[in-house]
Amino acid sequence: MVTPHTLGVDDFCFRKCKTYGTALIDLERRRPVALLKDAKAETLAEWLKAHPGVKVVSRDRSKTYESGIRQGAPEAIQVADRFHLLQNLSQTLYQVFGNHAKTLKEVEKQVFNTETKVHLEVETANNLSMIAEANKSPVVPRFPQNTSLKRKVQSAKAQARRRDIHARVWSLRSIGLSVQAIAQSLGVAKNTVYNYLRSSTFTERRERSDKGLSLLNPYHDYLLSRWNSGNHSTQKLFEEIRAYGYTGSYATVSRFTRYLKTVPGFEPAKGSRKNASLRVSSSSHRPLTPSRVTALVLRRPELI
Repeated sequence: MVTPHTLGVDDFCFRKCKTYGTALIDLERRRPVALLKDAKAETLAEWLKAHPGVKVVSRDRSKTYESGIRQGAPEAIQVADRFHLLQNLSQTLYQVFGNHAKTLKEVEKQVFNTETKVHLEVETANNLSMIAEANKSPVVPRFPQNTSLKRKVQSAKAQARRRDIHARVWSLRSIGLSVQAIAQSLGVAKNTVYNYLRSSTFTERRERSDKGLSLLNPYHDYLLSRWNSGNHSTQKLFEEIRAYGYTGSYATVSRFTRYLKTVPGFEPAKGSRKNASLRVSSSSHRPLTPSRVTALVLRRPELI
């Protein structure tokens, strides 16, 4: 076997992620050269000593592999692979944006208001029916979230508790306690301590990916189509989507239609002004969470 000049080192799982081995890849020829029985530093060091000549080793952030390479090929240059470089950058960006979550929400608010400003200006026009005919772009409402006061209070308490634990973790760390000792003292998992020690500034928890979803969401387009056709009866709309499989409550549909009636330019169907109401469509707006902004920064420009 020809000893590779540039070697890739990474772990792999033998069975159910309980037993790990080490894969060695010739990065210039793009092919595996060996599979080691475990992911220990000593095993990697032995292989490198038996195959001298490796000049560059690409690895993950494992301290174990760092030690094995240093022992087996001390003159080799250790570099991070592209995946872990992006992972490091992603985690750093997430922490930075997480520390500025309130600023992101303000930016989101300003951007959304700017995007909808043109649509809202139709309120100042005199002839509503002419506006409806000339209005090629529909008004895009941002449907309200149905979050109860009780849940908001619970969320605020949980956030305050996490902030307190974060402060106590750093306080205990400053006097020299180990991660395990901190975890035992505070009654939390070691992973929680590790996560909090990544940044001295408390980072807001990311929002749930299913936030704002409801049983009515799959029927938004249908309801808006019927609404734009002049069908503004909540009861009829409710019965129609029930026939298509909707299993939610009438109250949810009622909240939806009540909100549509608050959109600037809405007019009930009356005589010749039957079609005067502005067309409405659902919004494709997505919140600017730290994770989404991080993804936007890392995304290729041609894909944005």
